[in-house]
This record gives sequence, structure tokens and C-alpha cells, in this order.
Amino acid sequence: MASRSRIEWTQVTWNPLTGCTKVSPGCRHCYAERFAERLRAMGLEKYRNGFKLTLHPDALHEPLRWRRPRLVFVNSMSDLFHERVPLSFIQRVFDVMRQAGQHRFQVLTKRSARLVEVAPLLDWPPNVWMGVSVETSEYVYRIEHLKRTGAAVKFLSCEPLLGPLPDLPLEGIDWVIVGGESGPGARSMQVEWVRQIRDQCLARGVAFFFKQWGGTRKGKAGRMLDGRTWDELPLHRNPNHAPAARPVVVHSPIVTSDNAAYINGFREKADLIWSLANLLRGDYKPHEYADVILPLVVLRRLDQAMAEKRSDVRAAYERYKGKLENLDPVLSKAADGSLVYNYSPFDWQTLLAAPNDLAQNLVAYLNAFSPEVQDIIEKFDFRRQVARLDAARLLYPVLKAFETVDLHPKQVSNHQMGLIFEELIRRFSEQYNETAGEHFTPREVIALMVELLLSEGADTLIQPGKIIEIYDPACGTGGMLTEAERAILERSQGLNPPPHVFLFGQEINPTAYAVAKADLLLKGADPRRLAFGNSFSEDGHRDKHFRLMLSNPPFGVEWKKVEHIIRQEHQTEGHKGRFGAGLPRISDGSLLFLQHMLAKRFEEDEVGSRIAIIFNGSPLFTGEAGSGESEIRRWIIENDWLEGIVALPEQLFYNTGIATYIWVLTNRKSRRRKGKVTLVNAVDFWAPMTPRSLGSKRRWISPEHRQRIVALYRDMEPNEHCRVFDNADFGYRRVRVERPLRLNFHASPARIQRLADQPAFKALVEDKPNRAAKAAEGKLLQEAILRALSRLPDQLSRDPAEFLTWLKDALAPLKLKEPLRKAILAALTERDERAEPVTDAQGNPEPDPELRDYENVPLKEDVRTYFEREVKPFVADAWIDESFRDERDKRVGVVGYEINLNRHFYRYTPPPHPADLAREIEKQERAIAALLQEWLR
Repeated sequence: MASRSRIEWTQVTWNPLTGCTKVSPGCRHCYAERFAERLRAMGLEKYRNGFKLTLHPDALHEPLRWRRPRLVFVNSMSDLFHERVPLSFIQRVFDVMRQAGQHRFQVLTKRSARLVEVAPLLDWPPNVWMGVSVETSEYVYRIEHLKRTGAAVKFLSCEPLLGPLPDLPLEGIDWVIVGGESGPGARSMQVEWVRQIRDQCLARGVAFFFKQWGGTRKGKAGRMLDGRTWDELPLHRNPNHAPAARPVVVHSPIVTSDNAAYINGFREKADLIWSLANLLRGDYKPHEYADVILPLVVLRRLDQAMAEKRSDVRAAYERYKGKLENLDPVLSKAADGSLVYNYSPFDWQTLLAAPNDLAQNLVAYLNAFSPEVQDIIEKFDFRRQVARLDAARLLYPVLKAFETVDLHPKQVSNHQMGLIFEELIRRFSEQYNETAGEHFTPREVIALMVELLLSEGADTLIQPGKIIEIYDPACGTGGMLTEAERAILERSQGLNPPPHVFLFGQEINPTAYAVAKADLLLKGADPRRLAFGNSFSEDGHRDKHFRLMLSNPPFGVEWKKVEHIIRQEHQTEGHKGRFGAGLPRISDGSLLFLQHMLAKRFEEDEVGSRIAIIFNGSPLFTGEAGSGESEIRRWIIENDWLEGIVALPEQLFYNTGIATYIWVLTNRKSRRRKGKVTLVNAVDFWAPMTPRSLGSKRRWISPEHRQRIVALYRDMEPNEHCRVFDNADFGYRRVRVERPLRLNFHASPARIQRLADQPAFKALVEDKPNRAAKAAEGKLLQEAILRALSRLPDQLSRDPAEFLTWLKDALAPLKLKEPLRKAILAALTERDERAEPVTDAQGNPEPDPELRDYENVPLKEDVRTYFEREVKPFVADAWIDESFRDERDKRVGVVGYEINLNRHFYRYTPPPHPADLAREIEKQERAIAALLQEWLR
């Protein structure tokens, strides 16, 4: 059986042999030796010989029984290339690894001399990763031995790292693992040794994996290096993919986002594709057009991008079909390491050449795509559309029409392709009236978000060879991620080596996810960094942290479907989970996205993380003090994470014209921004869309406007468009103000008659089934009460002491319960401002719930000082309810936070002078009279 491994860089272990002997300093405190002796003491038959070298032929075929692809560490308890292991046994192990092509096998040895000796006698399958241990500079020679093997992936294990390795010969090496020694007698490892190796890997594009700091308590020491974990594996590390280390990269120029390019650069292609949807008219409803057109756009793009390697992939398929259970590694390798390939004999032209067989040939063509493309096809649900198109006799006309659409990467850049996707999705969304902004954000808005993100700390972040991971939890078609990558690469021109930018995202809409994944595939990026599903309930990047995050989550979308999951995490995990600060109202999950992103911030270093997110106005001020929204704002502002907010022009987005705002957050503010929040009012910084609007998008932010907005934000100079506030300026205390209950009393016949409507009085005889005796008893009590009340003085009293005495004396013989006494008092009293206050047993005035009010006292101001100035002069009998206190600081008044930009940027416009207004009215009257005369003629 497979042994699930706790080794961080693998999944399972397979030991067809056990036991070993020590050959170098790294073996001194061998964990395998300690473990083997422990297993022998436990009576395990496989370890009856302890740590003596023992072959286990019966374990050879275990990997062939594992159907699910796995990453397998071979001989974690031994060394396959030990001098006493027969060559025939090594060859048998290699034969099993070749047959189990669905897995990736990691073989590690310290005996590189034996390795290089037998390497020519082994048939190296593409799914075998071969590594050597290099614990000190004395053993660097093992790397040269490794390079002389036929392994597809070659890796180094610098574990335990016992000294510096300043000049590793990494040419031809795909992966480096570094770790400190752990367990009894563990030798220490210096941080500079680890950084030295990491920096060499980054400079040469070699995957770097930091396993642990080690020590006698390795769990406590952890595995964080410079504020993050380093979990890189060789390219195409997933067991479903080949280990080839070179992806296909479609090279295209970076396109700048000016208005002319935005409108004209992609409009022609988008219009052409949109026009093809007319072929579906009648057989498809307008909102269904996207189900056909969008996947065909992707397939057309992929088909043209695969042209150069199509014959190589087909040849590899013909050579290995029927010989390997999993052909993906060899086919990916034939595609020059790309995750995009198709092994069928068809392309667009050959499909069209046989119209009578088009449906079945197209399905065969779809089935022959690589696994990553299969995922895209499934999310589009396109096979179902093939059958429907064929039944409607539309399949050939539609594919034939698409033959006229040239989407080859050499003709259409990735950036232009993104614009085409966005425009098509916008048009299709309008047909279906989808939620505003659900799938896409205008490129110039994304560019503004990225520049705001990089307005602080860019020099620290963008450095030669630096790894920059960008995340969007609601990535739609991936526009934000690709624009952020473009901006960083533009800024890093001239750096050698350039930064390594990796894009991560998650999307719940299948179509948008399919489009985004296709885009990543064609760029040569790893599409597996894009997760499908709900970010709240199926976090695709759990425990992952990111330097840069940006998102435009859907506005005003309820989270009822995942309510139980979110509430459970909120209640059980608190601030250790994602939603500890609070939960917003069920109708709007915007602030859940922000909490989710903040949970993925880096905390352990001085660089931290930066976030830009687009909201509508609701998250700024919805919810009073103590509500979920206010508590989330409080958590953010009191932790000093909110750096600034930019108010955007209206009518910027395709499907909505509402006001929107960019929030910028960081957990590592610069010194000048600590304790401050910058607000920028950019509502007037826009230009009209020309030559025409795009849906509801009638305005756009030009590059000149964008530069001005960023300058205002960066400079923090107070003016009519920029304000800088202290964090506390957005806080307040919600104080409960009470006024005394004042009642008059009159035992008049009319008021006594009102007692019959009091629930406690009616309950004496009602709702007593099968209890006639009790009802009769209640009826007698009612009559006794009415007789007692009729004997009270028939006069109005405004003195509670007086009328309460009357009532007490009259009802004393009846010994009534308190609810009934309150019902009688309620019937016989009315509120009266001229009456004396009602007091409790201690002589304190009782509050009147109907007169209860609340005051929001600025956080910087003393509550009582505010009360004496703003309340007491107008309501002399009011007082502050001292029991109404904040749960966190226990002070009077519940703390709340809101950000009202309109109030902060309000400009008073005086009304016109009456004389000017009269002249304007007279002018309009003359104009109306002239029009009437002309009409009467």
C-alpha cells in the first residue's frame, strides 16, 4: 500500500527496498535508520532486519495498483543506487515506473558515482525525477554526475544543509530542495546559507523548495523564509502533466491602453465574431448565443496556436498509444512542454473538409485535447452544444463562418484577445441582464488600481529575480490579473533577471473561468493556479499568502447559499479564520471578499501585502455601530490597514452607472501614512467614450486623468480633490439618550374599558381548553378587578406617587401577579409631558422607550462634553444610558466606523439672489410666450 508522506515536497512514499549504510556527513543522524528500528520494535514484518539492506520484490508492483496520479518518493527508507543493489533490481524498479505513467517518481541518491555508472543501462521514462544530495560544498561533484543521466527532471536535495553553497552549477537543474536537520543532535543551519541558494535559483529560473528550519523541535521552527513559504516545484509538476520544463510562450508586444486602441484595436474582431451569432437566430435565444460563440472563440484561438507542433504531437501519439496508460507526459513533451495540445488527426480545415461527419469528428477532436483544455471545454459545456447545433443543421455553417476569424497569436496579442473576450461577454451579458460588473472591469480602471497598488513600496517589490504573486478571488475572465502582470513587467524593464510574476485567481462562473483559464494557457502561464468554485466555501488557495491582491467582486450579491459555512467559520475560528471581524448583512457579501483577501496577507516581514478592491457605496457606511459592516470597518481601520479610498466617476462600468470606489489597503504602511487615511475625490476626472458608448459605459479614465489621480493619492497634499484624515476621524460612539417616562392616570370608564384589550387581562379566560374551572376562576378575577377599579377616584392625576398609591390600595386584596398589574397600569395611563417622571424603587426616573434616541459622538470627543453641548440645552431632562457600552473597550457608547466621502468633499453652493432668480423667471416667461405665439399662427 502507498504510505502517505509527511514530507512536504512529495505525496506518498514507495519502498521496494529498505535499509542502507552511511556514506557522508549528511547521514550522521539518519531519520530512516531511527524509523526503521522503531518499526522493527513494533513487529512490522517488512522491517524485521531493521536498517540492514533488504530487497522487497513483493512491493515492486504497488504503484501499478494506484489509479489516482501521485507524486511518489522512491526509497525514502533506502538508496536505490546502493552498491549492493543488483542492476537487475534497479532496472525492474525503472520498468515499474515506466508502466505507472500516471505518477511522477522522485528518486534521490547520495551515491552519484554508482548512478552515473548504471545510467546508460537504464531506460529513463519521462515521469522519473532524479536527484542527488548535496549537503556541503565537498559534494557538489554529485551534480555533474546527475547531469550525465537521462532524467527528464533533475533536482538537488540540500538537506540537511551543513554549510554554504555559494556557486552551485545549476545549468540543466530543474529543482532545488533545501532543509535543516531535525531530531536529536540536529546541527544548526544559517539563514544566509538558505538565502544564498534561493537567490541562485531565482537568478537562473530554477524551482526552489524550502522544506524546514529543522532543529530538535522542527514544528516550532517552521518553514517560513523571509516572510513566506517557498513551495515551488518543477514546471508541470502535477502528476497529470509532463515534466518538461519549457512552456510555449506566445510573444506579443505590450499594448498601451489609450482610448483609440481601446475602441478601435479590438472592435473589428469583436464585431465580426458578434455578427456570426446571427447564424443562431431562431434556433437559439439571444441569451444563449454565448454558449456557442465563446467556446468557439477559444477553440479557434487554440487551434491556430497549436499549428506548429500539431504534427509532432500526432507522431508521438501514434508511437506510444496502446503502450502507455497515460500519454499526457509524452504528448506534452512533443508540444514543447505546453499544456495545450491535440493528438487527433483533425484541425479546423480537415473538420470542415468532411461536413457529413462533422459532428462525430468534432467530438473526437474535443476529446483529443490535453487535460487542461478538457477542463475548459467541460466548463463551457460545449459537447452538449455540438449535438444541438448538429440537430439544427447549424454546425457546419457556424464552424465555416469561424474560419474567417483570424485569432492566431501572431496576429492578435494576448492583450487584444482579452479585450475581445471582455467585449463579447459584455454584449452577451446584456442579453441576459446579468449582475452589474460580474465578469469584467474596464481596462483603464484596472490600470488605475494597479498604479495605486504600486504607488507605495514598488521599489522594494519589483527587484531583479523577485517572485511576485498576484491574487484575485473573483477573477472573472482574468483581466485584472493580466493587467497587473503587464504593469509590473513594464516597470521592470531593464532588470536582469526580471521579476517572476505568478497569477492566482478563483472564479465561480464556469464561462468566465473557462475564458480566464484559456487565456493563461496561451500565455504559457500555469492555469492550475486558477481555481474554480466559490472563494468563500471552496477556497482554492487555502493557507496561501500573496504580496499583491486586487479584485472587483460582484456588488450587492447575497451569500445565503453558503451562509452556514461562513457562519460556522466565523463562530468557531474567529480571527484565526477569514471572517472573525464580523458578518455583513446577507444581501451583500462585498466585505466578505475583503476579509477573505486580508486573511491572505503576509504578516511576518516588513514588506507585507497590498490590496486594491472596487466597491459600491454600501461598504462605506452601511450598518450602524455594532453591526457586522461597522465592526469590519473598525477592524480594518483600528489595525491601520486602510491606506486610502478613491471615488471614481459614475458610468464607468459596462452594466451599471452607479458610484464606485477603489479601496487601497496594506498591513505595512509607510511612515508618512501611519495612522492616516487618504481620500481622493476623482468623480470629475473622466472623458466621454468615443466614438460611442459601450453599454452603460459612457465615460472612461484617460491616461492623463489616471496620472493626476495617482499623483493626488501619492502626494497626500490636501486640496479640493484630496483630504487626509486620522483613522479616528471615521469613528464615533453611538450613545443611547434616555428621557423620563411621564404618565397621567385616570380611572375613567373609557380607560377601564381599554383593559379588556390588554393581553394579560384577556388571558385570564382565553386559551384554556378543557379547563372550564380555570376559565371560570379567571372570569371571577376579571370581575373583581373591574369592581376594584370602579371604586378609584374619578379624577386625573399627574403625580405617579399619588396614583400608584391609589392603585396599590385598591388592588391589594386581589394579590395580582406583576404582568396583570402592568396591564392595568397601561390601560389607565397616558403619556403626558406635564406629568411628573415615573421612578423606580430606588427613586431613579424610568426611561420612556418611545422617547429613546441615539447620538453619534465623534471618537475624538468626550461623550459627556458632547452631551452637555449638543443635547442638554435642548432636552433638559435627558440623560446618557450608562449601561449601553462597547463590548470591546467597555466604555459608554458602542463604537462604530463609517466613511462618508460626500460629507468630506461637500461644497456649499449658495442659492441665487432673489433679484437674479426673478430676472431668470421673467426671461423664461418671455420665451414661453414667444413659442405660444408662433404655435398659434
